[in-house]
Amino acid sequence: MGTIESLGLDRGDRRNRCASIRPGRDGEAVPCELLRTMPVTMIVGQGAGVTAAVAVRDGATPRDVDISHVQQELRAQGVRL
Repeated sequence: MGTIESLGLDRGDRRNRCASIRPGRDGEAVPCELLRTMPVTMIVGQGAGVTAAVAVRDGATPRDVDISHVQQELRAQGVRL
């Protein structure tokens, strides 16, 4: 397991989510209920990634990114805000 860490950035933001798969009675993998929240986790990850990319592009820290630039990029990727 691991996390996404913004090493070297002033905020030290961390976005993580652990997923657990347990073996079923017949040895097949059975997902735990946690996995039903994974779409939300993916959306948060996309937002964090876009924020990081916009920060690099604009020469800013994630804390100082213009939120309208992040929203514009997310819309360009098809995200409904």
